[in-house]
Amino acid sequence: MEGILKLGRKRKAKHYSSNFVGLLLFLLVAVIIAPLIHEYFHALVLAFYGCEYNFVLNFTPESGFFATIKTLCALNKEQTILYLGAGVMGNIILSAMFITGGWLTRKENIFLSNLLTYSGFGFLSDPMFYMFANKGDLVNILNLLGCSERIWLLPLIGVLLVLFVFAYIWFHVEYNMKCYYRMLKNVNKIKKFKNEVYEHYLENVKSFGSFGTHESFYFLEDNLYSRRNKY
Repeated sequence: MEGILKLGRKRKAKHYSSNFVGLLLFLLVAVIIAPLIHEYFHALVLAFYGCEYNFVLNFTPESGFFATIKTLCALNKEQTILYLGAGVMGNIILSAMFITGGWLTRKENIFLSNLLTYSGFGFLSDPMFYMFANKGDLVNILNLLGCSERIWLLPLIGVLLVLFVFAYIWFHVEYNMKCYYRMLKNVNKIKKFKNEVYEHYLENVKSFGSFGTHESFYFLEDNLYSRRNKY
C-alpha cells in the first residue's frame, strides 16, 4: 500500500519537475544552443562546398549569440541561397523532430515528452525571430531572388507559426493537466482505500479479538492486488 502511494507521489513530483526543467531547457536552447546551431549550419554548407571561411563567435545582451562568417571564396547564386537558408532550415528540422518526439511519447513518458516539446519550441524560436526581422538571412534570400517586394510574406508566415505554437501549447498544457488530475485522482482513491482497509481491519479485531481472520486477510490481499493493477 505504501509503495503504491509512494509511486503516486513520485509521479506527481516528476510531473512538476518535467515542466520546470523543460522551461529551463527552452531558455537554454532558445538563447544559446539554437543560435549556435544556426551558425554552424552555415559553416557546414561552406565546408560542403570546400569554401574556406573565417568564423568569429560573438555575444551581446541584445542579440544573444551570433557569428560573423566571412567567406574566402566565391559562391554562385544557388550556393549563396543554400548557405543563407541553412541556419533557419536546420533549426526548423530540429524543431520538427523534437516536437514530433514529444507528441509520440506523451502517453508513455510525460517527463520525456515535456522535455522534447520545450526543446522543440526552443529551436523554433530562432526561425521565428528571422520571420519578423527587417534584415537577415531570409530577407537576403528574397533580395537575391528578386522578390524584395514580397518581404511582407515573412511576417505572415511568422504569425502562422505563432498561432501554431499557441495552439500546440494549449493542447499540451491541457493534456498535462489531464494527466496530473488523473494521477491525483488515483492517489486519492488509494488513500481512501487504505482507510477502508484499516477500518475493516479494526472491525475484525473488535469482532474476533485478534488480528483478524483468514477471510479478512484474503479480502485485503485481493483488493490490494486489484487496486495496484488499476493504478
